Order: sequence, then structure tokens, then C-alpha cells
Amino acid sequence: MLIHFIYVGYVIFFLLGVVISFIAWRKINKYLEHKKRRELAALLEYHHRLRSVLSDLLDKANELDQASKFMTGQPSIEWSSLLESSCSKLVKLGESLKRIEESLVEGEVGATREYIIDSCSSANEVKRQLETLRSNQKLLGGGFSKS
Repeated sequence: MLIHFIYVGYVIFFLLGVVISFIAWRKINKYLEHKKRRELAALLEYHHRLRSVLSDLLDKANELDQASKFMTGQPSIEWSSLLESSCSKLVKLGESLKRIEESLVEGEVGATREYIIDSCSSANEVKRQLETLRSNQKLLGGGFSKS
């Protein structure tokens, strides 16, 4: 009879452990899901900001391109190649926005974060190139003013 009580005690102890483990697993799982949703929401916000930065950079590149077309004479080869490089990077940046959107839809936090970091780095590089083009008026021929 004593062995029977010990056996029942072990079974109850085991079942209690299973229940506690299940409850802990559910709480941890809910926490991780909530954390993932928050991270995806933050990444979506960064995506929107990056989209607006890309729009601004495209406007600046267009302004520089238009200024080079309406000036007397031709811009230097160095200036033109730097503008072409900037524009091709802007196209790649636009394509990376599509990858970011796809990875956001799939819920891939890590991949989305990497794409955004790479895109921000590219956007920063393009911004520096466009500022160089804008400030280097002698390469353009002095055809437009800073604003």
C-alpha cells in the first residue's frame, strides 16, 4: 500500500511538472511572438522612412541632372560618371525596398534588418555623392547655385 502511495505521488509530481512546463512554454512563446510583432512594426516604420529618404535622393539626383542639361557647355566626365554611379545606386536601392517588403510580409526579422542596414548604408553613400556633385560646381561648369 505504501508503494502505491509513492507511485501515485510520483505520477502527480510528474503531471504537475508537465503542466508547469506547458504553462511556462506558452508564456515564453507569447512573449516571443509579441516581441517579433514589435520588431516587425519597427522595421516597417524604418522601411517607410527609407522610402521617403529614397524619394528625396531621387529628387536631388533629378535636380542635378536637370541642372547639367540646361547649363552652357558640358559637365566634366568625372562629374557625369559620379552622377551615373549615384543614379545606378538609387535604382538598386529601389530594388532593395522590394526585398524589404517581401521579407516583412514573410515575417523574417533578421533578413529585413540586414536589408535595411545595407540600404541605409547605400543611401548614405549616395547622399554623400550627391552632396559632392552639388558642391563641386567647377566640375559642372558653375551652372547652378546651392539652395
